[in-house]
Amino acid sequence: YPTLFDMTKLCKDLTYMQGLEYYHILERTKSPRIIKSHLHWSLLPEEIRNGTKQPKIIVILRNPEDTCVSLYYFSQSAEGYKGSFQDFCKLFLAGRVCFGPFWKQVMSYWNERHRSNILFITYKDMKNELPAVIKTVANFLGKSITEDQLTKLTEHLSFESMKKNPTVNYEEGLQYAKYDGTATVRSDFLRSGKVGGYKSEMSSEMIAKFEAWTKQNNEETGLDLH
Repeated sequence: YPTLFDMTKLCKDLTYMQGLEYYHILERTKSPRIIKSHLHWSLLPEEIRNGTKQPKIIVILRNPEDTCVSLYYFSQSAEGYKGSFQDFCKLFLAGRVCFGPFWKQVMSYWNERHRSNILFITYKDMKNELPAVIKTVANFLGKSITEDQLTKLTEHLSFESMKKNPTVNYEEGLQYAKYDGTATVRSDFLRSGKVGGYKSEMSSEMIAKFEAWTKQNNEETGLDLH
């Protein structure tokens, strides 16, 4: 995929990101493992794609407008992006951002929704109905949880709690980008956590372009991210 930055330069001091070391770390990690990935479905191991191996896969989806805004701020904080927000939106629509094009990435998984080992959840549902999502995920993983555990998980997984959690807030990575000179603007990795926040960031003209683009790419797919 096209990128806005050179990963070898950004991670030159992070030895675990060099070469195949990252994959060796995964190989050494004992099962059960949790592996976060932005890979297109076609880039997953062949055994997963042909069904020989069926690990539990949870796909988290977010509307493209909020995704674009979030990626814009992250690209400034960690990937050295120096352009305007307007230009970034154009790059996003053209599929010229990291892990783009957006709809090809999303549809690569949505087209596999018939598989019983894949669960789809949305950012919107996690924000609006977190306890229900937790129950859905637990059921998908074959786990039972008590009401007390559900209460604790709901608090632990809230946006406000995760924003303060150093294991997920990427604070160390953003600090590295700042001192390395990669960051052009300092912004938190977990920034606002709002659904529909793009409405205060994008112009009405840009929102209209996103709506037309979504209709063109998402018509008759049965997928609604708004």
